Amino acid sequence: MDRIHLWVLLVLGLILLVFSLRKPPIKDVILVFLLKAYFSTFFGVIVVN
Repeated sequence: MDRIHLWVLLVLGLILLVFSLRKPPIKDVILVFLLKAYFSTFFGVIVVN
């Protein structure tokens, strides 16, 4: 029974790995990066003060 669980988890992990390696469009990546940098700078200044 344990071997079945291990095999199922291995297959599930490999399938999820394939989906996680797909690249989103570069425009979306840059937009998310810049928004994250803006908000972290904004909240960082508030926290320091």
